[in-house]
Amino acid sequence: EYYSSDRYGLSPMCKSGSKNYKRLIFKAEVGKPRVKVIDFLKSHPHGTYIVSVRHHVTTMIDGYLYDTWDCGYLTVYTAWEISG
Repeated sequence: EYYSSDRYGLSPMCKSGSKNYKRLIFKAEVGKPRVKVIDFLKSHPHGTYIVSVRHHVTTMIDGYLYDTWDCGYLTVYTAWEISG
């Protein structure tokens, strides 16, 4: 199944008005491991991010993962850096 941020209503929020949040895309590369949520969290300890994984979205704020369950083992598809 192809993942679309529109399915979860993220596109209008991440492109609301004049605010265009920085979008980080993590594509699979042959022979390299994919970025996991926990790895993304460690490499981005400051700031606010909305992170999409398979069939789920989560939030990271200043090095903490905010979710109803531990999704740290999942692969990151896209992340948006929320500023302001």
